[in-house]
Amino acid sequence: MTQIGKAFQADDANTLAASVAVLDPAVEQLIAAVDEIVAAAEAGSSAAFEELSAIYSERLYKTIHSITRNPHDTEEA
Repeated sequence: MTQIGKAFQADDANTLAASVAVLDPAVEQLIAAVDEIVAAAEAGSSAAFEELSAIYSERLYKTIHSITRNPHDTEEA
């Protein structure tokens, strides 16, 4: 099996994410920035929550819509 194939057989997503972070410092910086935003949102910052919403809302909408297959139900969810 190739090295790439072995890399994708990681035990879990955290192991894979750690491997990627080692390979690309920019990814590590991005993860740290998002972690800071999450911590601020957990501490009650509405601005941080709005930023997280802006980052993930389209992705979340698409995921919910793929499940419901109905725009109205997607919006309700």
